[in-house]
Amino acid sequence: MLELENNTPRTPIIALTASVLEEDRLAAKEAGMDGFATKPIELANLTREMARVLNVNDILAPNAAIEKESLEADFRTDRGIALWGSEQIYYTQLKQFIHQHAQALDVVKQAATTNDFALLNGLAHAHKGVTANLSISKLQRIYGEIESAAHHQNNQLLPSLISQLESAWQSLITAIQNVATQETNDATPHDDQSASQIMALIHQLRELTVKARLDDTLMQDISTAMPAHLQLELSIVSNALNEFEFEQALMAIDKLIEKFN
Repeated sequence: MLELENNTPRTPIIALTASVLEEDRLAAKEAGMDGFATKPIELANLTREMARVLNVNDILAPNAAIEKESLEADFRTDRGIALWGSEQIYYTQLKQFIHQHAQALDVVKQAATTNDFALLNGLAHAHKGVTANLSISKLQRIYGEIESAAHHQNNQLLPSLISQLESAWQSLITAIQNVATQETNDATPHDDQSASQIMALIHQLRELTVKARLDDTLMQDISTAMPAHLQLELSIVSNALNEFEFEQALMAIDKLIEKFN
């Protein structure tokens, strides 16, 4: 309305949502949206969509086919690293998801079997968000479709979707096991000297934290040297420091030192 009153060009609007469903794309278009982008935000895709709605040349267009091919990958390492900050932390989060999600998967299947649409809708929505944050593309899409089927109480579609879910789950487990195997093959054992060097860096970080000071270079050095099984604990330290929660970071550092020993 304001643009009409001032006789100014219309500003295109891009809908931003966690949904990956085609019906939600159509709903956004019917509501007057010019474009559609999904969360978590991936800069390349968002830029491409902005270029499309603005009718300008997209310098990222040559990558479109690559992006499309990777959408159905078990997980997107490039996107995961961008979200979590490092490959080690991302893989740690993936392994933790595998460990925790097996029981949740059984609950989803049980809700689908008993046609508990309300429960299934809530579970699928929550798991869709978690898998999106971990860039587990295939499971994210399937959970989105299960959410839609539960919302519309479509019990005829659910058996096929649950079958797809089970297949994608097994594929994800295999893919992450392959990553773990590769990590084992590539890993070099830490000798006493390297372990003492890492511990010295951690104590240096602790001293700075006591003084409420930050050192990004030191944090990166520790992250690079830290064994994979302690990357999750280190990420807790990093997150606390990023929020300037120095007391919380100090407790996390002490816990890290305890586990490292």
